Amino acid sequence: MVMDVASVKYKEQDVGAVSFDTETGLGSFEFEPRFIETGIELSPIKMPLSRRIYSFPEADPAAFNGLPGMLADSLPDDFGNAVLNAWIASQGKSPADITPVQRLKYMGKRGVGALTYHPAARKKNLNASQHIEIQSLISIAQEILDKREQFKAALGNQGHEDKEAMMALLSVGVSAGGARPKAVLAFNSDFTQVR
Repeated sequence: MVMDVASVKYKEQDVGAVSFDTETGLGSFEFEPRFIETGIELSPIKMPLSRRIYSFPEADPAAFNGLPGMLADSLPDDFGNAVLNAWIASQGKSPADITPVQRLKYMGKRGVGALTYHPAARKKNLNASQHIEIQSLISIAQEILDKREQFKAALGNQGHEDKEAMMALLSVGVSAGGARPKAVLAFNSDFTQVR
């Protein structure tokens, strides 16, 4: 049995821990006792605050990837998974070997929603604010869409601009939900910079 574990936070508070058993394909979640004391209900219907361990073997594996719904909502969407899979392949790993908990850790603090996952497996520069070249993002995103099955981002062999564009796309493009590519960007107060 191989277990992968991540801590889950809400507004920098430890919420609990999620684990994933690669043999059963199931994730489990347990609330941190001190978080239970806060009374903050993150999933009051399916996962009310309790000291029990939550696991949902009856949930659709295609929709929830073996995770409780509250956590599965943080996973990358289809396009985000295509970007993440391309990056994983460029690192010499098989995307099929990456567990849902590892995907949550790659999301780190960049996921949609209030939950964050630690330790973040993403490199620090993926969580940092950075200048974004939108045209480069569009070009890489279009390449991924055009060659979704064959796309191999050989980051080590790409030019500096392509590598930076791929890293930028990873930092903004794996978290927004839905079937179409999109990016989560920030503007400064006078809208002269995009980050």
